[in-house]
Amino acid sequence: MRTSKLVYVTTIWLLLTSGLTACNKLLDVSPSDETTIDDMFGDSALAEAAVAGIYNNMNRQGHFEWSGLSYNTARSADEAIWKSFFPDYFAANTLTYTDNDVRTMWSQGYSSLFTINTCIAGLQAATKLSQPQQSRLLGEAMFCRAFTYFNLVNTWGDAIPLITTPDAQANQVAKSVPRQQVYDQMIADLVQAQSLLTVVYAGTDRVRPNLMAVHALLARVYLYQGRFGEAVTLSSTVINSNLYTPLPKPAALFLRTGKETIWQLMPGKDKLMEPVGDALIYLGTPTMLTRELAAAFEPGDLRRKAWVTDQPLLGQSFTTACKYKNLADNNDPVSNEYYIVLRLAEQYLIRAEANSRLGNTALAIADLNIIRERAGLLALSASLDQQQCMLAVEQERRVELCTEWGHRWFDLRRWPGLVNPSRTRADEILGVLKPDWQPASLWYPVPQRELQLNPFLVQNPGYPAR
Repeated sequence: MRTSKLVYVTTIWLLLTSGLTACNKLLDVSPSDETTIDDMFGDSALAEAAVAGIYNNMNRQGHFEWSGLSYNTARSADEAIWKSFFPDYFAANTLTYTDNDVRTMWSQGYSSLFTINTCIAGLQAATKLSQPQQSRLLGEAMFCRAFTYFNLVNTWGDAIPLITTPDAQANQVAKSVPRQQVYDQMIADLVQAQSLLTVVYAGTDRVRPNLMAVHALLARVYLYQGRFGEAVTLSSTVINSNLYTPLPKPAALFLRTGKETIWQLMPGKDKLMEPVGDALIYLGTPTMLTRELAAAFEPGDLRRKAWVTDQPLLGQSFTTACKYKNLADNNDPVSNEYYIVLRLAEQYLIRAEANSRLGNTALAIADLNIIRERAGLLALSASLDQQQCMLAVEQERRVELCTEWGHRWFDLRRWPGLVNPSRTRADEILGVLKPDWQPASLWYPVPQRELQLNPFLVQNPGYPAR
């Protein structure tokens, strides 16, 4: 029985031609004009290539999970600004619903979901794959759907539709849903992935998620949901696995063989623009760090020396991030860097924040001191009270995770204000730094084109409805 009459050879061929095997070689497969999803996921090599295509989509230049997210959100927060003759609408928090970069992030995020949902549907219906392969590929796809939705819901909030099927007609009229519904789906996907994956990585270089990657992402999701006890449990599982310790020195952290890496993406061959953590130079102008971020590093912090540089350009010097030094495409045989998505330091910081929220400040401080010791800094005092401990968490997340995957932007928006808990830390911090800051700036606008195509989408407050 055919599982889909909507997706035929064109979609399948696109999946296959974008799919890279774990050993970085394109599979030599040629589906016929009659090939369908059933045929594809009944063949071991075709199924492997289809799921590998998810990662190839993720690491394409400009894709939602690639430089667009880190680059744009670093500017939306207080981390970076594009030094150009043109206005930086992200840094100014003056985005409009006609902004092309916002539209690209949205469309490519949902393009990724279409590929993922196609794989999930095919794998769930597959009857000819071996059970271990079917479980592993389905677990990877479930993980990737949760990861993609995490980025979408933390960028657009209650405005996004929840799409879990490759049915194009149904997706065209999918309505915006409350973000809790999206989080519920993420948790369900990750819990299922936990039952499907093992600690063994498929292939080399940790470019495909394993069970610990699932634990790590679910720990983050639980932290964002305020489920602090569960966040502690899962982050502890990852830390105590000893697969990612000891933590390397900052100068050696962002290597493709780095011990700390839980999951990373291989740069695509068509990569034209580096992530903001790679001393980004775009259209002849630099993306420079803000004075506030550059000043946030304490004297003697090894991260400042390893991850920040003064970049010369046109007779001037610009302070930029340089977490990556040689992030080349996958055709470069000497490249020693891939793009790290999940790493162990975040798990220590998740556990520290969760324990601090629970009032276990001694445990939180102990984890923060592990991160600080790696950075060459003195230990924090054990006498910090809960608020002081949370400020220390904020400080370490700011410098440790700077310019990576939207962490700072997402943190400022999710944390309650210190002066007025009914507001956010973004209102308190960015409201002072940015003249055009408005509470509506917390969420990106739904692109105008999407609103015109789908009448069931709801715009975020502060932007035009149609």
